[in-house]
Formats: sequence, structure tokens, C-alpha cells
Amino acid sequence: MSKRVNETTIAFSVFAGSTHYIGVAQATLPEIALKTENISGSGLLGEYESVVTGHSNPLNMSLQFKGLNRDIVKLMSKNNGIIELRPINQVREVGGTPREVGQKHVFSCQAKNLNAGDIVPGQPQNVTVQFAVYRWEAFENGRSVLEIDKLNFRYIINGVDQLEEVRTMMGLN
Repeated sequence: MSKRVNETTIAFSVFAGSTHYIGVAQATLPEIALKTENISGSGLLGEYESVVTGHSNPLNMSLQFKGLNRDIVKLMSKNNGIIELRPINQVREVGGTPREVGQKHVFSCQAKNLNAGDIVPGQPQNVTVQFAVYRWEAFENGRSVLEIDKLNFRYIINGVDQLEEVRTMMGLN
């Protein structure tokens, strides 16, 4: 097994849906913070944190654009739906030459905040749109590596459905 070093993001594009390019942006991806419960009681040495499989705090994402336009304002509509980010990363196997690895992040989300930023001569406007994320699927070179779907009770890591048995027991499969 060789060691892979993720060196940098070469570039990425932002799409509303899968085809409508909406501009140059900087993205802040969601933080996955799994829910925990503190467990304590007789027979335990103090307490510990139990991680609840698949349950996470709300997922949020933000995009920062270099100005305000109709496509960015349209993100605030209730019919927004799907945002796709398509970064290309440069990676290197130790001792090898750099190569490109394509990613894709598909979000089912709703814009919840638009900060139009400051208008200052000679500086970009820095417009930020924040999103509540209901579903996030991440791909590397076309292969799904992460799927979190809060509405359909799915939490899949590298193709392994972490909640399949739970859904079956609940009668949802």
C-alpha cells in the first residue's frame, strides 16, 4: 500500500442542479458531528460518551461569492433544491508524480441566509449564502464515499450502509 498525499485543490465549479453553472465561489462544507449521550450509573467508572450511529447535528454549508447577481439571489428561492460542487484535487503517491482526482459533492439543501457583504471600491463584495443540508453525497472519481440523507434515514460510509439493519428492524426497508 502506497502513501497518498492530498496536496491541493486545483479548482472547482459550483452548479445549481447538475447543469446550471452559478459562479466562482469558496465553499465551506458541512461538519459531521455525530450525536452523543453521556452514560453513567452503577457499575461504571464515572461516565463515557456513547455515539449514536448515524445521528448528527444539523448539517450546514456555505458558499462565498465575489459579488451579487441574479443566480446567487435565486438560491434564496424555496425551490432551490440541489447544489453540486465539483472540485479537482492534486494528489501524489509517495515517490510518484502528481495526478488529478475528481470529486463531486451533491447537496439537497435550502438556502437559509444571504449576507450581501460590504461594497468597497477596489475590493470584492464577498456575498455569503448559508444552506441547511438535508442530504449530502460525496464522490471520489465517480465512487460514492459518503451519503448522509436525514429524511430517508441513510448513513453510508464507503459503500457500507451503517443503518440498513436499523431500517429493516423498523420496517422501512
